[in-house]
Amino acid sequence: MARQKEPQKPVRVRAPTIPQTTERIIQPINKGLNKILNIIRLVIGVCFQLSILAGFTSCERFLDCFGDVVDYFFSFIQFF
Repeated sequence: MARQKEPQKPVRVRAPTIPQTTERIIQPINKGLNKILNIIRLVIGVCFQLSILAGFTSCERFLDCFGDVVDYFFSFIQFF
């Protein structure tokens, strides 16, 4: 006698829930924003250290340095 196959149960595929979907969307955005924030922190830290090394303790000189770095950055981006 031949064996009868048992009927297979249908496989249920669960649709991703809303939190999983939003996490997939938001996670790369967060990574990109974190990189941008790290660059900004680095620029602020470098400008602060340069203003201290140059002997300027005023906030105005720090802002001048920061503005120069931002100008160089945007001119670098426009180059490409």
